[in-house]
Amino acid sequence: MKIINKILLSIFVLSGLGVINAQQNSSWDPANIYKNIEFDMPRVQEPAFPDYDVNIIDLGAVGDGLHKNTEAFKMAIIDVAENGGGKVIVPRGMWLTGPIHFRSNINLHLEDGAFIIFSKDFDDYNLVKTSFEGLNTVRNESPINAIEVENIAITGQGVIDGNGGAWRPVKKGKMTSSQWNGLLESGGVLSEDGKLWFPTESSKKGYNSTTNFNVPDKLSDEDLQSVKDFLRPVMVSIVNSKKILLDGPTFQNSPAWNIHPLMSEDITIRNLTVRNPWYSQNGDGLDLESCKNVVIYNNTFDVGDDAICFKSGKNEDGRERGIPTENVIVKNNIVYHGHGGFVIGSEMSGGVKNVHVSNCTFMGTDVGLRFKSTRGRGGVVENIYISNIDMINIPTEAIRFNLFYGGNSPILEGDQDAADEARDESVVPVTEETPSFRDIHMKNITVTGSNTAAFFMGLPEMKLKNVTLQDAILEAEKGITIIDANGIELKNVKVLQKKGPSLVLYNTKNVDINNFDYNKNENAASIRVLGESADIDFSESNISEEDIERKVSAALPSKKKAKKLIEVSTSRQLVKAIDDVEPGDSIFVKAGRYSISERIYVNDSGTSDYPIFLIGDTSGDRPVLDFSSMKEDSSNQGIVLKADNWHIKGLQFYKAGDNGLHVRGNNNIIEFCSFSECADTGLQLDDGASNNTILNCDSFYNADSKLENADGFAVKMDVGSGNRFIGCRAWNNLDDGWDGYLREADNVKTTYENCWAFNNGYLKNGDKGKGDGNGFKTGGSDDKTRKHNASYYRCMAVNNVSDGFDHNSNRGEVSILNCSATGNGRNFAFAEKNGLEKITIINSLVLGDLGKYNAEVEEVRNNSWQMDITVAEKDFVSVDISELSKSRKRDGSLPDIGFMRPRKNTELVDAGVVLDKIYSGKAPDLGALESEPIENYLK
Repeated sequence: MKIINKILLSIFVLSGLGVINAQQNSSWDPANIYKNIEFDMPRVQEPAFPDYDVNIIDLGAVGDGLHKNTEAFKMAIIDVAENGGGKVIVPRGMWLTGPIHFRSNINLHLEDGAFIIFSKDFDDYNLVKTSFEGLNTVRNESPINAIEVENIAITGQGVIDGNGGAWRPVKKGKMTSSQWNGLLESGGVLSEDGKLWFPTESSKKGYNSTTNFNVPDKLSDEDLQSVKDFLRPVMVSIVNSKKILLDGPTFQNSPAWNIHPLMSEDITIRNLTVRNPWYSQNGDGLDLESCKNVVIYNNTFDVGDDAICFKSGKNEDGRERGIPTENVIVKNNIVYHGHGGFVIGSEMSGGVKNVHVSNCTFMGTDVGLRFKSTRGRGGVVENIYISNIDMINIPTEAIRFNLFYGGNSPILEGDQDAADEARDESVVPVTEETPSFRDIHMKNITVTGSNTAAFFMGLPEMKLKNVTLQDAILEAEKGITIIDANGIELKNVKVLQKKGPSLVLYNTKNVDINNFDYNKNENAASIRVLGESADIDFSESNISEEDIERKVSAALPSKKKAKKLIEVSTSRQLVKAIDDVEPGDSIFVKAGRYSISERIYVNDSGTSDYPIFLIGDTSGDRPVLDFSSMKEDSSNQGIVLKADNWHIKGLQFYKAGDNGLHVRGNNNIIEFCSFSECADTGLQLDDGASNNTILNCDSFYNADSKLENADGFAVKMDVGSGNRFIGCRAWNNLDDGWDGYLREADNVKTTYENCWAFNNGYLKNGDKGKGDGNGFKTGGSDDKTRKHNASYYRCMAVNNVSDGFDHNSNRGEVSILNCSATGNGRNFAFAEKNGLEKITIINSLVLGDLGKYNAEVEEVRNNSWQMDITVAEKDFVSVDISELSKSRKRDGSLPDIGFMRPRKNTELVDAGVVLDKIYSGKAPDLGALESEPIENYLK
């Protein structure tokens, strides 16, 4: 009874809700199977059978799901074969059996209600030499075997179940907690980390004996018996056979791949339902390997791995075999879940050619059209024609070419790392091990609800060649990226991306773009041409020149300034590159997370003519330098920049044990970086640091464990003069947004332009900390004599716990021009005691109480509190403080906001005096923002 219950449960899990079968599409005529094929396609020969049949009941079979019917199937097949061929009839019932071995001229016919259930007794399956995942190896024999036979079929409307749950390991991350607990209650053993369930100890031992996916290469052939349970078979294995028909049944719940024709020809696969649980390891639907003359149509797939996948052997084994998959038609299929809808690779070392795919629908597959390989494979994929494909809700890329495939699922699983498939910029020699993808043509492609419209990536030494995409509508979060390609044609393509550029070309040549429609990126270029890209023809593209950004790489310097480009994708590579870099060199940090456990010193300087560039990929999420493994300690800064003439851009500094970035050098530019959750100030300048520019950077959520220190930015202690902050933001830092407190230094100058300080003194969770909580602390010193001359232009201080603009015993000169303050403990706080030498406040705006200001010399004029104006919330487009932390524009500049922006026709508009600064209208408005947004206040 337990067996029946588990069988019924597996049926329920696999059934899903409302599955639409491809064969039910009555508008599609199978007679059209050979129409509009782009290559010379031979007619596939179908099997034919004499009018002879044997019912397995007549040979003692019992359909109760308990009685093992292996012998009855065997005798029925022998009977039919010895009588010249015909049908082996499987009537309604649940037919438990061991392996079924085909002979020539057999049609295994499942009548309505027939349910073949394969035994979960592993002793029923012998170890045999075979090929799996493209390698010659040893596995358990398959539940259905057809080896060196001819004229065979599996037909009817029944169900064939491989009892795969008895074989498969299961990853905890793929199940709900209740499913996982149920699995544990069923028995089995766990991996050492408790994240992987195995049905038996033998299965676990096999897993621990492999370095090559599912082949236990650490063991000799003699020792394989000890890990027999790990050597899961494919469910249907057809090898070296001819004239094969699979028509009608449901194939489900396979131990590994579901259907695997290998080195066979004249194959017809139609009207099937192929299913596996979504969590099934290696739960492919159909893997066609080194086969020719094949038609695949009117099928439905809902599986745990790739759905329709073409292969031809792996590495040396595949190249030695040398048999491509060729002459294949795929039409009118539906794919629900699967890692890929239609897939080529990654085991394609024997080549794949002459393939037609059309009229298919992919609904929720991880990738729609998936092409994958890697260095070492070799093989050529060519003459692939794909048309009339509809895709919806694709969570990654609708179209994906990845020639750095390393075994990862499209949606990374808990034990997988994106760095394993990171692109390697280095060019290696072209050999027989170099894979090649070329002459691939796609048209009439419709995509809605995808994460990425398309991603094309070849190899630096072997470009993706002659790929066309025509008559396509691609609606996705992100647009198209093409890397290392040569000969790309985009014709009548509409890209409806929701964010970022619509098209990125990197190291790509000979691109013809004709009638390209796209969502314009309001804040940055919609088309980006990067790297060594060349010969891009936009003449017929309908793309305006202003929408095209051309750069050596993502914000990398011009060739005149750049001597050597070093691309890094791992923490080790990053540290080494910083150590090895020379003036004029550029380090390009690819997207991803870089875990760093020790402080990085930057010691080697660039020059004014040849600065050194450390640039993150800003085309999407910027690279994260993750220092979270550091302990909180004053010596645990993330990066210490002791050098001069560096340009650091596009990096996220996260959770350092002290400062995220500690700048001690001169003439550096820090641009479009963020500093968050560090145990001290996010970015600090001291030790004589002078003439540095901090541009478009954010610092937030910085706090130490004692909840007393950590500013957003600091220009303090023994800092030098001439440092500038432009377009920066500091919020929810435990102490101050900006801290200018001096100790050794005196009479230094710092300028702030278009900077926003808000919510400082509050923690990430909104609670008040024990820090000072000022927006801009202009200066101060232990002896209360030091001068920090600070200039603020178009800056905002909002909702800081203590002061918006703070004195703190600064004895220097402070100017506050066209600034805004509201909601602070005190909006202005400049005391008489230990007063400033001079204060200048002009064209500034306060909503709420002013606070106070004092200095030996005061030039305070034309400010909101001095005019016959009552400032109220209604005077502004918005008073929603959350706007201040909106995402930056694509180029890193501040977002356009309505907060504290004067409404048109209010008394604040044109109420300022001209200060030789940029403004809109007849005169400057009061406060930091103009009623009409203006670009580039100061450059």
